[in-house]
Amino acid sequence: DGSLVSQIEKEIESTVGKLLMKETPWAGFQGEEGFIYHTSNNSGYKWYMDPIDGTISFRNKLDTYGMTLTLVKDNTPIATVIDFPQLQQTFTVYKGHGAFKNQQRLNIKAKNINNKHAVVAHSDKYAFDLANRGHLYPKLANMPFVPRAYTDIHGYTLVAEGKVAAKIDIAGALWDLFPGFLLIQEAG
Repeated sequence: DGSLVSQIEKEIESTVGKLLMKETPWAGFQGEEGFIYHTSNNSGYKWYMDPIDGTISFRNKLDTYGMTLTLVKDNTPIATVIDFPQLQQTFTVYKGHGAFKNQQRLNIKAKNINNKHAVVAHSDKYAFDLANRGHLYPKLANMPFVPRAYTDIHGYTLVAEGKVAAKIDIAGALWDLFPGFLLIQEAG
């Protein structure tokens, strides 16, 4: 239909959402593409899902698109899975138990971003424009680091692996922030 949301994203989200509604009736669900349900028990648990993070990459057959599914309790992420099917990379995190890439523990050290050689991941210009912050995009060129555009969750995984110094998430969507925050926190 000309939009960036594909029908497959809606189908994935609906299928997973309905499965989780049945298997975890104590938790609500909110997906990026609009599938949402609430629980009546006020447990504080909720699933957040981005069925395809990096739709442009997916549509152009690039391998850096992924999927995120995060369980949150009272607005605190407690578990997440991030999967990049084409890269054959799966990140799993459980609060207090570490972060893993393909079952190998991640353990990073903080990097200084005030270094002209440090790479900082950020969203692409489309995301800046969509968030009504397009005027900020040109300012990245004047920062004291090397700015590089990545899909949101891919940028977070690169931070967790210690490959980039930081991630600027201009949109601040919960299905990106919750898994990204938990992954980086548990990776060190």
